[in-house]
Amino acid sequence: MSFEDFFETEDEDSGLEKEPEEKKLSPEEVEQLECDMNEYTEGLKARIDEIKKRLNDVLEEDKRNNLETELEDLEEQYIGLVDFIDDIDSNNFDEILIYDKQERKDTQEKETITQILGLVEKINESGETLSFPGIREDVYLKMKETELDGYVTPIDEVIERCKREGIKIVTGNHPESGNIYVLPASSDDIEMDSITPHQLNIGNVENKHLVDLIQLTTKRK
Repeated sequence: MSFEDFFETEDEDSGLEKEPEEKKLSPEEVEQLECDMNEYTEGLKARIDEIKKRLNDVLEEDKRNNLETELEDLEEQYIGLVDFIDDIDSNNFDEILIYDKQERKDTQEKETITQILGLVEKINESGETLSFPGIREDVYLKMKETELDGYVTPIDEVIERCKREGIKIVTGNHPESGNIYVLPASSDDIEMDSITPHQLNIGNVENKHLVDLIQLTTKRK
């Protein structure tokens, strides 16, 4: 029995999400919920122990980095689930609701980042330089107002280079963050030369995957 069985989170008539409504759980339902969560937590703990053991071996850097990333994520889940089980034991459903909402938010964020990285991969599949669609006027004006000499390349210079060279879409050093950058085609300097996809003028974009990326990163802001 899943946790969602105990709380309604969507209005069936409107399709809009609403605050979960607490339902009275029978002792049998509470016991089953705790049993399910304990079983899942034991599985997490076994995987955590397995990864720690593998990290003691000599591994290629990429494989080690992947395992360390997975370990960090699983340990965070494990801690949260232990607290979740404690709340079930104490019938503290206010805490359970908060945890469930945060879990859903975290899951949605991970799914969004996966979609973003998938779009970047599709955009870069051909290896072709993209034409520069320009940036939104409101973005340009704000960037001019806040521009600091010497800290970044002046936005007018970045725009001219993008027009002349075309643009490329990059993920930077930490793609798992979901942060995506737009650079002049000949530049690799994210700190100095980058703008972000949601700042582009979507009305002039020709690449369908770039349109989707702009929409997705705009919603994420």
